[in-house]
Amino acid sequence: MTKSILSVLVDTSFLITVYDKERVNHKVAFKYHKYFVNNSIKMYLSTIVISEFQQKQPITDLINSGKYIPLPYNYDHAIKTSEIAFNLGGMDRRGASSPKYKDDLKLMGQAASENIDYIITEDKSTLARYCSKLSKANLFKPKVIIIENGFDISIFNDGQTMLLDQN
Repeated sequence: MTKSILSVLVDTSFLITVYDKERVNHKVAFKYHKYFVNNSIKMYLSTIVISEFQQKQPITDLINSGKYIPLPYNYDHAIKTSEIAFNLGGMDRRGASSPKYKDDLKLMGQAASENIDYIITEDKSTLARYCSKLSKANLFKPKVIIIENGFDISIFNDGQTMLLDQN
């Protein structure tokens, strides 16, 4: 039986935390990043994340590293984003005028449309909350990884833990 290759969509907060050693969750983010690279997990980098990250620091070196797969936002993603916004209901429509919330919905639309397995973020208050709400209703399949919760190998092994080198 061939194991399918896993994939993750990286959020801006995760990306910033991986490359900024001063961030509180840097070590956890770095551990996840290392795990993704060492286990050939495809890391998708949305053009939405690219535009946000570029405001903090240049993204060219990251893109040229070959570790990330650029993911342009397209027509199919826009359709899926609209479905997600509709399924979230009135609560999110009131707050959706904020560009930040719109970008979270777009990332969710991309992940769902591309059948990406995971979204990794430091943003538990909006992106993770939206993903969780839709997942509980069986309307969203990608699992969310919140780096603030620490590194957890069981996320990738159907809840099974393994002995790992913790360094």
